[in-house]
Amino acid sequence: MKKRLLLPLFLFSVLFIFALVSCLGPGIITEIGGEEPGPVPTPVSTPTSWYIQNVFAGDWSYQFFSGNEAVQTFKVTHQVFNNGQIHLKFIDLKTGFTTFNADGVIDMNTGKFFAQGNLAKVGDVDGDIELYGQFATDTISDYTADQEDFFSGEDKTVYKYTIQTIRYHQ
Repeated sequence: MKKRLLLPLFLFSVLFIFALVSCLGPGIITEIGGEEPGPVPTPVSTPTSWYIQNVFAGDWSYQFFSGNEAVQTFKVTHQVFNNGQIHLKFIDLKTGFTTFNADGVIDMNTGKFFAQGNLAKVGDVDGDIELYGQFATDTISDYTADQEDFFSGEDKTVYKYTIQTIRYHQ
């Protein structure tokens, strides 16, 4: 007789616990120790340090200027890695094809970066390029780029650009 009562009591207990857990919400989060989830702000919190630590990819437009003359606009995809590496992919707006890539380093506290690209084509100029700038400051400052023209002869011509950026809404 007791065995007959134990089975319904056991089933009722299981159903009761299941119903109780279901009422608590979509799940239970249990802290298992270790590191705090998510990035920790730097000791001196700035918009730059927060941005760099929290957004590791994005799409921007880069408008290259030589003096006051617009040379070319690219769609640029950024990938920033938590070890300070940065990868930029420059995409031609007309064709949708990648024109060149640039790789470099970024200071994860200040957002200052440096990147280099080989076989870069900006406007009518082909050559290696170096980019300098700072991500997500309170007052957005233009980036700069220096490009060495491959076809300018023995004395390589260097083109200096300023770059204005606009973030694409995602």
